Amino acid sequence: MAEIGGFEARNASTARDFQSFGRVRLYRGIGKKFYGKSNYAHDSQYRIEEFDTTFWFVFLFFPFIPLRSYRIRRKYRSRWNIFGSKTYQMVHRIPRKWGQIICTWFQALIPLFVLQMLGRMFVEYLRSQAG
Repeated sequence: MAEIGGFEARNASTARDFQSFGRVRLYRGIGKKFYGKSNYAHDSQYRIEEFDTTFWFVFLFFPFIPLRSYRIRRKYRSRWNIFGSKTYQMVHRIPRKWGQIICTWFQALIPLFVLQMLGRMFVEYLRSQAG
């Protein structure tokens, strides 16, 4: 009976923490979202995946502020399945993983640099055509 009480207490604590995520969703590129994935584990029998990730404040689809890091569990979805589960279950909160955070920032900066280079090339093309 004590085991059930302990499980219920842990489950209630996890539910409170899960609710503290707020909406894990972007509206027009602004909001909160999980980015990054490390220490990945996949259980093919139960089709569940588990990984460490960081919860970010996002502005214009760019991850600006890392809010906290978690060990997350969710139903497995293939990489290209856009209709897969977006319901996350927090296993536990972990210390911020700065390596993963810096890697996420660099991965987010790459498209910005590419767009900047394409913009410069386009401006130069327009200048060369004008005269």
